[in-house]
Amino acid sequence: FRMKCTLQRCKVHFMRNILAYVPQKEQKSFAETLKEIWLAPTAEFARKRAYDVIDSYAKCFPKAVLRD
Repeated sequence: FRMKCTLQRCKVHFMRNILAYVPQKEQKSFAETLKEIWLAPTAEFARKRAYDVIDSYAKCFPKAVLRD
């Protein structure tokens, strides 16, 4: 997921677009991980968590977390 974006999607469509690149058996746990970002108490914590998710999942699900 990009940190700088010109178009903001609603959470539902954002989630659907990302989960399309995650195997079905992994989708529930991955979705819970993404929700931690949205539920973060501060923008700084959300940003840190987003980078942690990218680092953790870049090798497993690169199309879900890395964008050109």
